[in-house]
Amino acid sequence: MRTFSRLIMKRLLIVALFGATAGAAGACGFRDPLRVEDPGTLSDDELTGVGAIPATVNGLRGGFHEAWDDYARYACMFTDECILAGTFPSRVEVENRRILANNVSLAGEVYEDIHTARFQADDVVEAFSAIDRNDPQFETVLDVIDEGIVSGYLIGGYTRLMLSELYCESAIDAGPYLFSDARMAEALGILEQAEQEANAVGLVDFADAAIVGQARAHLWLEQDTEAATDAARVSSGFEFFATYSENTNPTYNEVHGLSWGRGGNLIRWTVGDGTAAERNNERFGLTSTMQFGIDDAYGQWVSVGLIDPNPGPNFVATNSAIPVSLQLLYETGFSPILIASKAEADFIEAEVAIRGSDFTTANNIANAYRTAWGLPAIDYAALADLNTRLVQVAQDRNR
Repeated sequence: MRTFSRLIMKRLLIVALFGATAGAAGACGFRDPLRVEDPGTLSDDELTGVGAIPATVNGLRGGFHEAWDDYARYACMFTDECILAGTFPSRVEVENRRILANNVSLAGEVYEDIHTARFQADDVVEAFSAIDRNDPQFETVLDVIDEGIVSGYLIGGYTRLMLSELYCESAIDAGPYLFSDARMAEALGILEQAEQEANAVGLVDFADAAIVGQARAHLWLEQDTEAATDAARVSSGFEFFATYSENTNPTYNEVHGLSWGRGGNLIRWTVGDGTAAERNNERFGLTSTMQFGIDDAYGQWVSVGLIDPNPGPNFVATNSAIPVSLQLLYETGFSPILIASKAEADFIEAEVAIRGSDFTTANNIANAYRTAWGLPAIDYAALADLNTRLVQVAQDRNR
């Protein structure tokens, strides 16, 4: 009976073991949670041969979801949608947008997690693609193998996209440092492969996630026509989530854990209205120095129940000078975090339309959402200039 080569089996074992020790084997998959009594313990047959395949796929997804919630919370803090409720100096650098090259928080909590997920994804694609699909021992797991390959391409593309957006340059394995545009072009190619593989095995949601990633990459690369074309291809109502569990701390939604002080965490993230002197009096949602975030987000989000401005005396930040306001979008450690959606694709299409002075298309897209949100209609053509229009569409996309 044919078996894996030693190299492929070794790599598969490494990925499965990493997923188990990181708690990722107990994490939810993209669609359904894997609930087990002891997610940190896998038997020998689950780490070798056919038994390694489901554990490896769950480890791959869990590793990416761990990177995604780190990505979300640091981006949230960088843009002042969240504020720092702790005292770590390296996190203060991110909050103040004065980041040193040796920032240990970004290295250990973002960069390494992205690369771990990227490493797992690349190795799963290589290992699973080398499996002899005619070997009878794999007959019962062929659908898991297919999903693993699709997930590998999708995560390989998204992690490279994240590297491109977050870092001026990055290196993979022993390869050369690539500037962000070159890395984004690489991400685009892998996401195109992900779409192709997903369509071949009928994984429609994975294909849509890959298309959103492609639109995002094209927009970054200033390929506006291609970005709009891809965005228009995304299925109506599509949403794709990173999912979590409360089985172990590493499988927890960290945005929840670090802003609610749960899952073995203290309160180190919160939301705020800009009144804390430690925040240089920057207003939540739109800073005094950079146009990030959402205008008047604090009051709007309180009004629709996304922020609790008065959580009570039990919620105390590790930095007692920071008043705690709780985000209510992620109320449990299980709460999923959006990865890709038709809404994001629509606002990519709207941005392209604005850049091309097609204000009718942009208005139609934005106002369909703004009406649902209870906001007044927007007329991009009536705004002062291109920069003002782009800030506005970015704010609507953030919503």
